[in-house]
This record gives sequence, C-alpha cells and structure tokens, in this order.
Amino acid sequence: MEKRLIDYKDLNRKDKIDHIWEYYKIHIIGGIIGFLIVFWLLNHYIFNPPADIVLDMSIFTYSMNDETRIERRDQLSEIVSDDLKREVAAIESFNIEEGIDYNMQMANVTKIMGKSTLGEFDIFVFVGENFQMYLEQGLMKPIDSYIEQGFINLPEEAYFSAEDLGLAGEGIASDSIYLADVTELEFFDGLLPEGETYYLGVFVSTSHEENIEKVFDYMFE
Repeated sequence: MEKRLIDYKDLNRKDKIDHIWEYYKIHIIGGIIGFLIVFWLLNHYIFNPPADIVLDMSIFTYSMNDETRIERRDQLSEIVSDDLKREVAAIESFNIEEGIDYNMQMANVTKIMGKSTLGEFDIFVFVGENFQMYLEQGLMKPIDSYIEQGFINLPEEAYFSAEDLGLAGEGIASDSIYLADVTELEFFDGLLPEGETYYLGVFVSTSHEENIEKVFDYMFE
C-alpha cells in the first residue's frame, strides 16, 4: 500500500504539536534542563549567592539542642559580620555517639577531612575527651596568645598543656596550652548535654583570627 505524505501545513493544531513532540522531544527536554541549570547557577552564584562563613565552630558531641544552636549561631553572626547577607557564622555538630551507623561515620570522616583540607575549621569544641586524634594529627594550635591577650579568661586549672595531654614532637613546647575546659561558660547552657566536660581548641590553619578573637571576647566576658 502506498503511504500518503501529508503536508505539515495541512495538519491541525493538535497534530502539529504531536508531530513536533514526536521528532524533537529530546531536544526540547534537553533545552529545558539546560535552561534550569543555567538559571540555578546564575541565581546561586550571581543574583543570590550564599553568605560566606567567616567563623566556624565545630562541636563534636552526641547531642545538641538545635533551637539553641540557631540562637547561638545568630549571636555569633552579629558579632563577626557587618552584613549578614554576605557574611555569617556557623555552628556545626559532628556525631561522636558510640555505635552510630557506618554510613554516618564515613560521612563524618569525609566532612572532617574536607574541612581540614580546605581550612574551614576555626574553633573546636569537644564534649568529653574526644580530642586526642585531632591533637595527634596536628589539627590544633596552642591557645597561649588568646590567654595572654585576655580573650580567654579562665582559672589556671582549666588549661591543658601539651605535657598534660601527652603531646610530644618537633616544635611542640611542653608548656604550651592546647585546650581549655569551658564547661562553665554560659554560652553552652542549653546547647550541649549536661553532666559532661566541654573542651575548647583552635584550628591550626584558621584564616579567621580576628573573628575568633571577637567571639572569644564575647564568650569569656
């Protein structure tokens, strides 16, 4: 049987749409996806870029009150930023609960490695004595300068030196202070689990030194 060819101009509106969709649907779908990707990139990086994190507080804990975390984060943002649309503080938790899911453990490890490699850590807070690995890997620096300048103000017994912590190695002075017991600070009330000891340290390669000083000045006033 001979197949009759129909001129496109002779098709009705519905048949024209069906014809276009039949032959050009891949191009249409690809064009829509491409448009959405370009729109998202422009919106995300040019029109409404996310604010830069100019102070990071990473807390290693098995429990945290998220409502209080948001309140504390906003308080710190007000301290370190003159423009909250462009610069903010962040408080992030890392789960140290024993027996947590393997996938969560790996996600924690990956995030920690990424933040340390990119230099995104600033202030460490540990619930309980979960700091040894980070000390041994050289991720923390002495906090003596903050103490000497009055940014950290605690009783002598609240400070832990390299000797106290069993740290040794080239360039490590035994009397250098690496951690401070900050359990009694009002800043952590309602944020972290009660009945635990909280230890504070500073990331060795922080790029937000001035903001750390501002935050310590606020926390220890």
